[in-house]
Amino acid sequence: MAKRQMKGRGDIAKAVTRRSKSNRYRKLLTILSIAKTFTLYFCLPFALALSFALFITYPRGQLSSEVADWRDSGYSYDFKGKEIFYQDIARLTSKRQGEDLLLLHGFPTSSYDWKKVVFPMVGRFRRIIATDMLGFGFSDKPIYHNYTVFEQALLHENLLQDLGITSVHILAHDLGDTVAQEMLSRYLERSLRKESGLIISSLCLSNGGIFPETHHPRLIQKLLRVPVIGQLSAYLMSYVFFERSFAAIFGNKTQPSPKELWDFWTILRYNDGHLATPGQLKYIDERRSNRERWVGALKESTIPLHYIYGAMDPINPAAALERYRNILPHSSITVLPQAGHYPHWEDEKGFLKGYLEFLDRIGVVNGS
Repeated sequence: MAKRQMKGRGDIAKAVTRRSKSNRYRKLLTILSIAKTFTLYFCLPFALALSFALFITYPRGQLSSEVADWRDSGYSYDFKGKEIFYQDIARLTSKRQGEDLLLLHGFPTSSYDWKKVVFPMVGRFRRIIATDMLGFGFSDKPIYHNYTVFEQALLHENLLQDLGITSVHILAHDLGDTVAQEMLSRYLERSLRKESGLIISSLCLSNGGIFPETHHPRLIQKLLRVPVIGQLSAYLMSYVFFERSFAAIFGNKTQPSPKELWDFWTILRYNDGHLATPGQLKYIDERRSNRERWVGALKESTIPLHYIYGAMDPINPAAALERYRNILPHSSITVLPQAGHYPHWEDEKGFLKGYLEFLDRIGVVNGS
């Protein structure tokens, strides 16, 4: 009887062992099935997309002769160990009398944006400084840098101080508008404290997200701001996608030519600048958190203020212009009905006319 019991217990033990092995085998099959599904539906498409993107975007597009000339004619400034590119127009004749102008570009482009309007203004100013902000154009482009509007404002204040410029007119666009607003805020604070520092003589803004509530980022900007997905999107960014999304923010009748689109793309891609775009877009959140400070500076300031607006801009639609008129009634305005988000590129004649008329009204005469 005892032997039968022992034998029965042995059979039970063997059965449990077989069942345990069978369960482990099923678990292994399940894991392999999940791995196969994951590879088939995620890893493989991702690898193919990455390979396709690399095929499209590498090697990097060659700079056109015009863009290369712009780069080669510029200067370099060291800011916290980072190389900042800038143009100093009329530098060789800077001993003449006159006033100075600072040009601030937008996202995701560079100082090259001002190429169509900068040279006709040479006779109006003593010096014209056009920078590539940190992370843009031909400046250094650290991928995982903590980009902030405050740092970009400090960069420009330091550069102008290094160049011996103590007062300046500012002409800005898009992200440059926001940087200019922070520079204006600092100027007002210094004035209240009666401290020395950079004097802002006038400010002209154009098609920037001055009011966060009327600013509508594009789909690609929204994707680039999402953690992980944003960085993947940056790596997968191709010229085909850039061409379509970038052209869409121009007016229907002021579309950039294929060559112009390629120039914008090659400057963005220079030193892998497209990989830094997710970090740069932090400025959209900064606009919301600093709205009172930056809009307040425009309301409180007594310096001459002007706004040039491309009416076909999908990022800052008509509601943005209406909000500007209501909140800043003391500002003069130029509306370019056919231009989109880049009015200084799309309608350079209309843009220049509006800005030079503003300078005439505030008494900025030709340099001599």
